[in-house]
Amino acid sequence: MNRRRLLVLSGLGLAGVLALALGSRREGAVPAVAAAVAAEMQVESGALDVWSTYSGRYESRLVHNIASACSGPATLIELAADGAVVRAGDVLARLDSNAMEAEISQKEEALTTARGELERLQSVTLPSELQDLEVEIALAEDNATKERDFLHDSERLVTEGLLSAQELEQQRRKLRQEEATLAALREKQSRLKQFDRPARNRMAEARVHTAERALHSAREQLQKAVIRAPAAGIVMFEPIQVSSEFRVVRTGDSVNPSQTFMLLTGSDGMQARFDLPETELRRVSVGLSAVVQPLGDAGSKSEGTVSRISATAQTAPGYPVWQRFFQVTVDLPGATGAQLRPGSAAVVHILSFQRAQAILVPRPAVEWADGSAFVEVREGSGWRRRRIQVGVADALRFEVVEGLKQGDVVRVPR
Repeated sequence: MNRRRLLVLSGLGLAGVLALALGSRREGAVPAVAAAVAAEMQVESGALDVWSTYSGRYESRLVHNIASACSGPATLIELAADGAVVRAGDVLARLDSNAMEAEISQKEEALTTARGELERLQSVTLPSELQDLEVEIALAEDNATKERDFLHDSERLVTEGLLSAQELEQQRRKLRQEEATLAALREKQSRLKQFDRPARNRMAEARVHTAERALHSAREQLQKAVIRAPAAGIVMFEPIQVSSEFRVVRTGDSVNPSQTFMLLTGSDGMQARFDLPETELRRVSVGLSAVVQPLGDAGSKSEGTVSRISATAQTAPGYPVWQRFFQVTVDLPGATGAQLRPGSAAVVHILSFQRAQAILVPRPAVEWADGSAFVEVREGSGWRRRRIQVGVADALRFEVVEGLKQGDVVRVPR
């Protein structure tokens, strides 16, 4: 116990001596006791790459929304597994088709009836009506001919005094009636041929076409009961409102038309996204190079480029409302393979700054006082404290803008 206290007091004493020696100076000679616990390093000139690292996630550049295309609610009877890798045309889901098949049967019966009615109209009804009308016209012509002949006879009898003028007028009225009946029948025949027959034909054909379209639509609905992958990709379920629950769907659940319950994301043409704190916005800009790797797999890396930074800052879950973030997208054209699953965690490295040639000094060599940077530079056989101006820095080195040159030797505390 006493020895431990002695060691602590000795350390505190040494620290006090150093503090007194260093605290009263800015630039000047460095005490020998400080130099004794330091190493020296030559200032170098070289390339400086500054990388900024963020936690993100992989996403597919192309996402297909999968939903029912049926005209009404339908029950899921089969589903592909979440995370399944599928090819274009593979079955993603099947919907209960019993009601659709029953509707197809009804539409087929309606079409058969409409076609039968059209055939009867064209081959039986309209020909029969024309034939009956022609018979009526022939009878009316015959009656008119007889009445006309009888009128001629009546006119002769009137001249002979065998028939009265009144009786002659009655005969003339009969003839006019028969001629009017004949004219009406001929008008009816003309109207039937020119207007009624074509119109009734068109109406019957329209009923057939309507029934055909209804049957075609019903058969399309049956085809839509099988939902297939529009492209190769990975199946991901999208939570939806199912009755009183908000969850992913299961077989037996009912889905509404155009209600997205599944996503199909591609494993080719991936991208990465991360939330950039607004305080670091100056570190990232569109066009900067990036390297992205899966979390926990440092050996697998993909190179990319920052392609987009959101226009507005947003809050993020788990952070105070006053802390805002910009969403950054990194395109990864060379990232492929099923191991890069959309939604999986990623580590994103952004090349925030790059300098081909810079004067570089190790971070431990730089001391800070009142907001200024200082280093201890060898001058002859001793050390002198010198103020410097630093620029950007990576994890190990500062860029020196002013105050040092290549070849200078600086003290680096151990």
